[in-house]
Amino acid sequence: MITAPTAWLPAAGAAVASASLDQHGIATIGAGYGLGGIAEVERDGDGDLHDCGSSPCSQALYQARATFRAGARQDEWFDGQPAVVVGVQESLPGTRRAGSAYVVASRTLGTGFGSWHLHAGAIALDVDAGGGQRLGFTVRPIGGIELVPSQYPKTTMMVDATWLPELYTSGPRAAWLGGFGARYQAFSWASIELAIRASTEENRGVMVRVNGVLGR
Repeated sequence: MITAPTAWLPAAGAAVASASLDQHGIATIGAGYGLGGIAEVERDGDGDLHDCGSSPCSQALYQARATFRAGARQDEWFDGQPAVVVGVQESLPGTRRAGSAYVVASRTLGTGFGSWHLHAGAIALDVDAGGGQRLGFTVRPIGGIELVPSQYPKTTMMVDATWLPELYTSGPRAAWLGGFGARYQAFSWASIELAIRASTEENRGVMVRVNGVLGR
């Protein structure tokens, strides 16, 4: 969604891409490819890792990352089964060593008011800040809710929350990151999002993101 992963996977052979920019000029760009409808590989780069010093967290540290995700689609194993994905993400050589692993379940529920997409799971974080400072294996809950109103089927309202490491003089800490916003499906292959993100130490502000899909 905005900040948290979901259990949705791209179709086999589909390429997905996104790019965003926030009010501080911090950009994010990423691309992924669907493998057989059961997995996805991703490459991205962002400035979500912050060097906080003593506080506040104002210095963004850009990272290049690789992600592998695999799982099962909704109702694939039995009726009522949520989609389930396990993901592993690692920073690439040449950047600060930060990694995470997560498991998340997603389920779509239809109501008279619209479609609800529910997401819930857990994420394990670790980061090596150098100089013997390391976060250590840290597990936190993640999740979110999406609503597609029946009167506006191209619009999705979103709220979610996840956790990220932040680097302090005293050592790394886990910090929550939440988002609220809306997505407009302009075309079958493209959408645009406007969101507000906030975290433990700072208001990250407004973000605009565009998403695209090529292939199936």
